[in-house]
Amino acid sequence: MEVIASILKISLYYCGGLLAYWFVCLRRNALSKRGAASQMSRESPRQAVKLHAVEIALVSLAIGFFSVICGATPELSDRAHFQVFFESGLTERVKAGSFGLYVVEEILHSFTNNASVLFFVIAFLVTAILLASYNRFPQRAPIALMFVAFSFCYLYGCYQLKEAVAVAFATLALASYFAGRKVLCIGGILAAIQFHEVAYILIPLLLLLHGAKRKSLVVFEALLLAVCVFEFSEISSAVIKLVNNLIPGMSLQTTSYLNQEGGISVESNYMTVLKGLPYYLITIIAIAYRGKLQGSIKNYDKFLILSIFVSLTSIMSFYSYWLWRFGELCYFADFVFAGLIVSTIPMKKEGQLFTAATALSSLVLSARYFLTVFFTYGGII
Repeated sequence: MEVIASILKISLYYCGGLLAYWFVCLRRNALSKRGAASQMSRESPRQAVKLHAVEIALVSLAIGFFSVICGATPELSDRAHFQVFFESGLTERVKAGSFGLYVVEEILHSFTNNASVLFFVIAFLVTAILLASYNRFPQRAPIALMFVAFSFCYLYGCYQLKEAVAVAFATLALASYFAGRKVLCIGGILAAIQFHEVAYILIPLLLLLHGAKRKSLVVFEALLLAVCVFEFSEISSAVIKLVNNLIPGMSLQTTSYLNQEGGISVESNYMTVLKGLPYYLITIIAIAYRGKLQGSIKNYDKFLILSIFVSLTSIMSFYSYWLWRFGELCYFADFVFAGLIVSTIPMKKEGQLFTAATALSSLVLSARYFLTVFFTYGGII
């Protein structure tokens, strides 16, 4: 009964958070006439409704408090390690893995050694950056915020202290890229790299996006990404050797994913492939409707390359569990793309079916994660 009561409490907090999120972020955008009228403007995409600073602050506060209230710290979890390091003042150990997190902890140590403050600040920061990034996409549809709410994009900030901030800054970089803000884009990439080394993948990824201007290039780049999946070991071996020569320090950070020869360091996990289900749906629909939607959605082919990248990195977790983290950097942008597709798809019933399938698959995967981690660690984190 105690276990059931704990699960119900967590579910109540989470569902309450979703309802609050809906009324704060989506009510004005999706339910009001103004939101419905400017949900997507093909002639003037910048007319799409933006989130107010107050809305961003309220949702960020809610996620921050959720991280503290519902965030158990099981002994075996990364979150517990960060708690010990922070409360014991062992920030140098954090510095070795994440200079960005080290800086945040050093600033917070000026005020407190309570790890709950660290967890709150990280969750608040991640959520605020993600929602601010949403405003920077030149085209956006409020339905994307629902997709994000049903996924785990926000809740990563409750336990992935390094990766979550890197994902938030990566999202800011991608939004700035699509908006033509080059300086902010570069700044977002550099900030993301300071928090987690996985963000280095943004550099070649943005080069791919820059080349997605013609159909022939899009096809070539999609095939190139597919080749990387099927010939992963050979390609990773060549890349690792190049990295070792050019950036010796970087090679030390890749050992969680690949060994010095480019081989797999972590065993494969076939079930991890299922994490990509909502992203597979987005990619399939985006490819199927490319001819009908390309003229209505700006940078369609660039979004498509991002979507293919996310799907393939999920598939690549067949090789190694942690490889899905590369695609994690683009989850939010992929949901923005899904929102644009829903807003412009010509067939209403098909759009509704796509919306339901994407939202439901995201919600089911989130619920599965909640239950799996709860019974494994005794908490949700």
